[in-house]
Amino acid sequence: MKLTRAAGLIGSVVLAGALVTGCAGGGETETNPDPETSGGADGIDALVEAAKEEGSLTVYASAAESTIQDAIAAFNEEYPEIQVDYFRGAGTALFNRFETEAEAGSVVADVFMPTIQPSFISDHPEWFIPMTDEVLPTAVELDWPADFRTEYTIQTIVEEIVVIYNTNNVSDPPKTWEEALDPAYKGKIILVDPEASPSYMSWYAIARDAFGDDFIRALGEMDPIWVDTGATGAQQVATGSKDIVIPTYPSHATGLMAEGAPIDYERNLDPTQGITTSVAITADAPHPNAAKLFANWLLTPAAFNAYCDGGAFSSVVPGTNCDSLASNFVAPVWDIPQEEQAEIVALLGR
Repeated sequence: MKLTRAAGLIGSVVLAGALVTGCAGGGETETNPDPETSGGADGIDALVEAAKEEGSLTVYASAAESTIQDAIAAFNEEYPEIQVDYFRGAGTALFNRFETEAEAGSVVADVFMPTIQPSFISDHPEWFIPMTDEVLPTAVELDWPADFRTEYTIQTIVEEIVVIYNTNNVSDPPKTWEEALDPAYKGKIILVDPEASPSYMSWYAIARDAFGDDFIRALGEMDPIWVDTGATGAQQVATGSKDIVIPTYPSHATGLMAEGAPIDYERNLDPTQGITTSVAITADAPHPNAAKLFANWLLTPAAFNAYCDGGAFSSVVPGTNCDSLASNFVAPVWDIPQEEQAEIVALLGR
């Protein structure tokens, strides 16, 4: 098994109230607080000491490698005593790895952070601890939105689906999904294959529900180029060979934009779907205190600022350098029946 060791420092870290208060407290601390009940300022203070005593932490995540590294670097700025290792697995690879270890009774992950199929966690409650207010006092402090919490997870950053376009070719990019059907884009549009990922299939399902079968059929009649990832589509748009790509994510454009490519993205198209990063703590975490500390830290402005330094992400809480969450945001639909998926593919003429 290969784990990646992350180290490094970025910027200054500003912690949310619950952690600031806890870390500033004095007096005796409990070295082994119960990771499911140690809430409040005194609990956080004790948790920090217990996490430092454990000294390490392993994170399983499916976000982009650079995103994971940025978050860990910022965490280590505040807690250099805690060595963080991580395993990054895209899509179902993350689930398969963790499931194999959990069934064998050899759990390595302390914190589990998928960006798709959060039902994997709720379907296996025996493998995770409930994310109660006692476990997440920072969520209480920040009045975390109920729509972004479940019994076993809390959702943090959101990456919204957008239109990526070539700025040399397109002066007025689509502001609605229907505008992507403008005849000017016929033969100049790239579509990401819905069967390439559950998140892309979800976008097509939500668009079908919002605009009907005719919209999906019309997309397929735009003489599109089909790709398996939004990143591939963004690269082709950057060359100027095509004008726009949908559905895709800002992170597929931000790196190219930083390199000076003539590319940008349009957000807030209604409805706006996005993928959220779910955070769960494993029931058999080898480092339960460090896991809980990391989960609380992920809710702070410092974590969001680390994630959003390069753009791409939205935040459900104010006071960060992330974009504000789109007012028309809708959650992805993960459990789409196979029959409905086949209908979408057929409507697209695939």
